Amino acid sequence: MKVCIVHHKFRLGGISRVAIEIANGLANLEGTEVTLVSSSEEEGETKSFFEINKKVSTITNYNKRKFIEKARGRLYRYRIKITKEPFKISKCFQSEINDLAEIIESNNFDCVILCTGELTAALPTLKNKLPNIKFIAWQHFSYDILTEKHHSNHHDYFEGLEKADAIVCLTKKDEELFKKHNINTRCIYNPLTIKNKKISELKGKTIVFTGRLEIEPKGIDYLLEVVEMTPDDWQFVIAGEGKDREQIEEIIKHKGISSKVKLVGALEGKCLINHYVEGTLFVSTSRFEGFPLVIAEAMSCGLPIVAFLNHGSSEVLSDGEYGILVEQGNVKQFYNGVNRLMNDKNLRDYYQKKGIERANELKLQNIIPKWVELLEDGV
Repeated sequence: MKVCIVHHKFRLGGISRVAIEIANGLANLEGTEVTLVSSSEEEGETKSFFEINKKVSTITNYNKRKFIEKARGRLYRYRIKITKEPFKISKCFQSEINDLAEIIESNNFDCVILCTGELTAALPTLKNKLPNIKFIAWQHFSYDILTEKHHSNHHDYFEGLEKADAIVCLTKKDEELFKKHNINTRCIYNPLTIKNKKISELKGKTIVFTGRLEIEPKGIDYLLEVVEMTPDDWQFVIAGEGKDREQIEEIIKHKGISSKVKLVGALEGKCLINHYVEGTLFVSTSRFEGFPLVIAEAMSCGLPIVAFLNHGSSEVLSDGEYGILVEQGNVKQFYNGVNRLMNDKNLRDYYQKKGIERANELKLQNIIPKWVELLEDGV
């Protein structure tokens, strides 16, 4: 079987990391060929951060939009603002979709996995051109975020959900919601992407956060409020990079909490494992998550978790069985959860044991068979 996984860029980010991990796992199976296809990065960029199995092929930068195509897309967006008619993503990216269709056809792929909502919106065109190819629309955010925020006015996104041969989402709650558009919807969890044998001793005074430095989705405004409440002898170590780093640094300085916060940048491999293992507990302040891989990573390293409630955190922590879940946006309640763990070693030990139990369920060897079953299902 020849499988193609398509994303805009396979570099930093949770989607890239998970897609590459699934590609690596599938490529190790006898009789399966896997290719990563990306539209907007230079040759070799896919290898700049995440390790790709040597058995996985890559096709990068298959379309560089010319000036006239970019201008046409801008004019279309401007027209939509005036007319208020439903926006079609595919209208802005016609040449890219056509080129992708040619790549799929010329490489004789049996199955194509599309990693974003924008690519899901390309499905009506792709399916029309290539009716015999199996297309899977992989949704990495919650149903509500995708349908009410990201793509609420994108007619072709919803049409793409219906045209897909299968939809893959990340939580059981989302599975039921996506089934309203396509009965062949399956929940397949993202796999753990770190391989670790170290476990935190839970004896220090370090609170760990990992995620993109983007204030709104990751709730870093909430996080810094929690920092203000926390005793001065505790330190927050924040791993990640993102567009809001300078703004976050300014907020930290303005709040006078620089001595309690350390920004260490994006981490990978042993450095990421050490980041978790050297911590005492992990916090996730995200407003929304599809399937928060960082929570699973932290649990695999033995960290107890405090997280705001959203579809993703609820799924990973199984409604609070494997960690402390807090009402979304309730910073005071969030700090109370952090404070309980800071002051109770027995409670930290309890959640460490529960977290490791949950993390073991999310190992790649338990996830790949679910993808194989889906790929081998008849269309």
